[in-house]
Amino acid sequence: MSLQYKSALLVLALGSTSTGVIPNDFAAIISNTSRRVTSRLVVSIDLQCALPPIRDLASLVAQMYLAAYDPSNPLLDTTIVFSGLCGWDPVLDADVEVVFAEAGVEVSVPRPVVRIGKRGKELGSAGGGDVKWEDVERYGRGAVGGTFDHLHMGHKVLLSAAVAVCKRRLVVGVVADDPGRFDKKVAKEWMQSYSVRVEGVKQFLRDFKRGVEIEIFELHDELGPVKDDAGIEALVGSEDTRKGCEMANAVRREKGVADIEIVIVDVVADALGGTSSKMSSSGIREYLSQHQQ
Repeated sequence: MSLQYKSALLVLALGSTSTGVIPNDFAAIISNTSRRVTSRLVVSIDLQCALPPIRDLASLVAQMYLAAYDPSNPLLDTTIVFSGLCGWDPVLDADVEVVFAEAGVEVSVPRPVVRIGKRGKELGSAGGGDVKWEDVERYGRGAVGGTFDHLHMGHKVLLSAAVAVCKRRLVVGVVADDPGRFDKKVAKEWMQSYSVRVEGVKQFLRDFKRGVEIEIFELHDELGPVKDDAGIEALVGSEDTRKGCEMANAVRREKGVADIEIVIVDVVADALGGTSSKMSSSGIREYLSQHQQ
């Protein structure tokens, strides 16, 4: 039986993927590594190709999170970062017990390094071009919103896309703990408090991309500041929230405020072709209610 670790960093390089799908061997490495980690896994990706559009990039990230998902350990905290975007050095600075790296990849760190088998062939086509993250950073100030209870992979894909497209600031609306708001939620007693949910969002965004100012807004209605803040240039959402995003522009027009650009990305449910209850906040709360007393 392979050794188990509480926390780990996995270092991988990804070449261009013309089909928009991560290669099977790449997914297998993430999957196999996640099953050797019990608490926290950081996956650092060295993207060795020209950047795809943000929707395609988010889809690739969703596929990576799906590869890391272990049904027997739904509480594993996985964070996927890109070494050229995050603004810190995961190899040197990630607070983990061990580093997993492919054979032949030089990694010099003051902690154990576990070598994993080298892939049989290169991922995607070679020579995809230089990675220019500034091509993705199209907006000075963007926005995203949600409850963000028990931050899961769908949340992480959405937040990753939202902060990736921002140059300077990201407004994050987090649903408030208003009386009665969560009464109909499954296993509502396991809902995280507003302050815990906010801290989870802030920590994740710090890991994914530093250098962008995060503005947290407590949401008491569906739209929050996007309904009238003229300084917000883009609103990032998923297919499930598209109607709400479009409603924001309708309200802005009524108030005489210019439209914002709506950026729709695929989150994990889209990549699965449907909703997976076990990967949702309610699924995590149900798991906690059954396994933790």
